[in-house]
This record gives sequence, C-alpha cells and structure tokens, in this order.
Amino acid sequence: MTIFFADTAASSVNMLWQSDLEARPVYVSREDHIQAFFLTCFIALVIARIHEMKLEHKYSIGQMLESLSKADCTHMKQNYLLSI
Repeated sequence: MTIFFADTAASSVNMLWQSDLEARPVYVSREDHIQAFFLTCFIALVIARIHEMKLEHKYSIGQMLESLSKADCTHMKQNYLLSI
C-alpha cells in the first residue's frame, strides 16, 4: 500500500510539473535528499489540490499559477498592498 501511494503521488506531481509548472528533471542520489524531494513534492501537491477544492474546481492549477504570477505587492509603510 505504501509503495502504491508513493507511486501515485509521484505520478500526480510529475503530471502537474510537466503540464503546469514546466519544471525540469531533478536528479538526487542520497537517501535523505530523495526523501526530502518527495516530501516537498507531496506537500506542494497537497497545497495545490486544497486550493483547487476550495475554489470548487473552477480554476486549474495552471490558471492559478498564471494569476499568481501577475500579482504585484507594494510596501506601504508597515503594510503591503496586493494588486492583481
């Protein structure tokens, strides 16, 4: 069960990266680096899926990333102004 879950999570992350994130392959060889890489990928996938669910699947992850890339913040004294 653990191997299947890890494989499924890795496949989802891989599809997400190839389609929306345009990421390049990453090569890690040490066991602790491999575990850290998969943990980071899994957390990123969970956060992306939570955002998708909160937005009731109205926007794809690619659309969310495009919108976020257009966001601009301006520092005004002690606060930040977010303009999209």
